[in-house]
Amino acid sequence: MREYDLEIPLLLRLFPIVMLAFFIVGVPVILVISGPTFLLVPWLGIVGLQWWGIATLAYRVILHDDGLVEWVALGRRVKTLPEDIREIRPEKSGSIGFFVVKHASGKVRFLNQITGFHEVLAHVKSRNPTVVLKGC
Repeated sequence: MREYDLEIPLLLRLFPIVMLAFFIVGVPVILVISGPTFLLVPWLGIVGLQWWGIATLAYRVILHDDGLVEWVALGRRVKTLPEDIREIRPEKSGSIGFFVVKHASGKVRFLNQITGFHEVLAHVKSRNPTVVLKGC
């Protein structure tokens, strides 16, 4: 079993969480004190989507001895066979550094800062020559 981790400084890892924590505490206080409370409903939706994005962003890839590729995020773990991976490419939304892995049962997002990711790509390509690799 081999593990490949996201290599980002601790400050950059904590920044989104600190900002969301401010928006969870600070913005409601400001809205309740100074303005209409009906704005809390769309605000909760936006914060929920941001937390979902952070919780499902993979920060580790594990290659198991039996060939499985496991994508580890804060909120979930996705295990898939290399043969089920269809495409690895940059995200189309224009966000820089974010990649998407499309597989048979869904997709996984990750930052393109995982050390040794070329070994993961070589493993997937050796087991699945039809996989589409774009921008890797």
